[in-house]
Amino acid sequence: AILFGPVLLFYIIKTKSFKEFFKAVGAGLGSFYLMVLPFCENVFDIGWLIKLYPSSMGTYQYLTVNGYNLYYLFGLNWADNTAMPYGVAINFVVILFSVAVTGFAILSKKDNSPFFSTAALTVAMMFCFCTMMHERYIYPAIVFTLLGWAVTGKRAMLVFSVVIATLNQFNTSWILALYEGAYRPPESACKIVA
Repeated sequence: AILFGPVLLFYIIKTKSFKEFFKAVGAGLGSFYLMVLPFCENVFDIGWLIKLYPSSMGTYQYLTVNGYNLYYLFGLNWADNTAMPYGVAINFVVILFSVAVTGFAILSKKDNSPFFSTAALTVAMMFCFCTMMHERYIYPAIVFTLLGWAVTGKRAMLVFSVVIATLNQFNTSWILALYEGAYRPPESACKIVA
């Protein structure tokens, strides 16, 4: 919700369609419910999942976990959040900045073309500059750039998608090689990709 909420919020502000907002929220909640349903003991039991989210966030206190981002570049992979003072403040600033960029991009255009590109940009900014990132958190940016290309036909969106997907493939391959004991690329090469 933090990643995609601003895009939906500015869409609602731009179109002034609160009916669309409630449709989107309902579709999101319904989809979420259907996805977790196979893991529930009974159809009305999702309390375990509501408890799981806050507890899992409390146990995940690292600057980056195998994500090729700014913190990895500085050798802070698996570094405790306390290794960098003001980590939470940095996340807050990055989120505010990405929301401001999203709002400006969406509200300044007359058409609806920036929705997918701003969603991709929001994901990419948070992945690169926020703490507590895994390599998989960049996946939505690949999908949004492909959707942006499909909607707008702009070749740059396709190029961005290929670049992000390729860099993520390097990242994921390195992680699998690292933990499976296979070939481990040199650390300097990993920092270049980051």
